[in-house]
Amino acid sequence: MIELGQFRPTGPTSVALGFFDGVHRGHQALLSRAEVAFTFCNHPETVLRPDCAPALLTTFAERGQIIESMGRTVVYREFDRDFASMAPESFAREVLRGQLQAERLVMGPNYRFGHRAAGTPELLRELGFEITLVDPVELWGRVISSTGIRQLLTRGRASEAASCMGRPYSWRQTVARGQRRGRELGTPTANLPLPEGKVVPAMGVYVMQAELEGTVYNAVANLGLRPTFGQATAPVLEVHLLHFEGDLYDRELTVRFLGRLREERRFDGLDSLREQIARDREQALQFFGV
Repeated sequence: MIELGQFRPTGPTSVALGFFDGVHRGHQALLSRAEVAFTFCNHPETVLRPDCAPALLTTFAERGQIIESMGRTVVYREFDRDFASMAPESFAREVLRGQLQAERLVMGPNYRFGHRAAGTPELLRELGFEITLVDPVELWGRVISSTGIRQLLTRGRASEAASCMGRPYSWRQTVARGQRRGRELGTPTANLPLPEGKVVPAMGVYVMQAELEGTVYNAVANLGLRPTFGQATAPVLEVHLLHFEGDLYDRELTVRFLGRLREERRFDGLDSLREQIARDREQALQFFGV
């Protein structure tokens, strides 16, 4: 990724404009039409309306990595008060034409920019840019959007969210030391704290993929407050790798949410919890066809 002030284009460029949270299938359709993606390292709402800033589907680093894997150059800058107050014409002249040397701009039909979101695709066309408008991508009769994907995840509909994104929603965290309750129950787990600023799916038991140092394992996990052991103060993700033996403490693990098996619930005792864990594990094995 290249900060805007460090970008040195070798000639006229085609530039896709957007924040691209989640880099979902709609974003992918847009990015496929450009050479360069211009974005922000922070969500504009963190400046414009901090109390309304959404939890994100992807961190800044994740967004950049995904877009670059598509063969696109990522150019970014911070969204701050000065940028928010920039007139649309100034943005077009100084940033798009001056720093990016954009000749063709790729965007959705509802793209807005500049002070008070006064800039439109029509204005950019009047200012001499070639404009490519990419229609939204629909699935199940609905437009795919970052907001819609967040809602799917918070309702526990991880498999539908994955269909919209074109890949499963994921977290990458360092395994923390827990209370070793999973091992006592016969199902050792890796405890992952929640990533700051990212969407937290609905509590429950999920089937997952867990990637450790390049190797992918099938997994089943509980995301929640562990009510059987008393109400915890914060949710935690407890991941059981189905065919793994070894120490995971302090190692980085990437987990991908494939689907939810059930809601989290409280059990009367450890025996009933063990029985349910065994059923969850069996259901996960069936999901993976093992």
